[in-house]
Amino acid sequence: MSAPAPRRLTLTAAEYAYVVTELDANMPPDWKPAPDIAAVGDLAAKGVLRDGEIHPSVAANIGVIAAPRVFLETTATAGARGSRSLHAVAGELGASLFLLPDAGVELSLFAAVELGRELVRAVPSEEAAGIGAALDADDEVEPLHGVVPLAALHELGVADLLREADPDAPGYVLAELKLPKDEAEFALQVVRRTDGVLTCLVTGVVDGSVRSARVYWLHSDTGWVGVQPAAHGGGRQLVELTPVGRDELGVWVTPYLAEALA
Repeated sequence: MSAPAPRRLTLTAAEYAYVVTELDANMPPDWKPAPDIAAVGDLAAKGVLRDGEIHPSVAANIGVIAAPRVFLETTATAGARGSRSLHAVAGELGASLFLLPDAGVELSLFAAVELGRELVRAVPSEEAAGIGAALDADDEVEPLHGVVPLAALHELGVADLLREADPDAPGYVLAELKLPKDEAEFALQVVRRTDGVLTCLVTGVVDGSVRSARVYWLHSDTGWVGVQPAAHGGGRQLVELTPVGRDELGVWVTPYLAEALA
């Protein structure tokens, strides 16, 4: 039997504050509603309020987020687009919060086994290129794939931001880092071709103590690229960049979830 479809509910900032206040829920620090703005709004019309009480399914939804076994906070940017969300698991239920404009939220409740599918929504999708861009392209650009020193990404990232004021800044950085030619060229290519980053913070209680881990992706001109420690760094802090799809975020967080939910 397949899991039931997720239930999604959109609330204004004031409605969200009202629900959380009525349930006396202790939400994660960055997801607490603004104080003193609680209002009933359209909660009755949305089916959230029945006979003056918060509907049990909404209470369960908030309950998963307020007292999870593990939660994942994802922040992503891709060019001018962005997304911020929280996913939580408690027992057989999962829940999510997505930040909307004007501090509103989208609240979802789903079966915990559907977490991987739900996490896809935390990753901004690709914008289709216009036909003009397709016609103008001489060659198909290869996805970013390779190994690069982590320090190079940090230093070149700052230098690239300063490029308008100092066009030679990236060159200075590369000279200072003294990288092999192929590493230097790839590092510069990564910085020039990326316009966003995704960070997924996984937090859970393991053996009585709180533990956390992070997953990092970069957004490039050919899509998302996963970043992970290189298998053979030879004593150097190298990272490997690998093309990934939106539906792979669940795979990347699986090792951390398995530890937290064991």
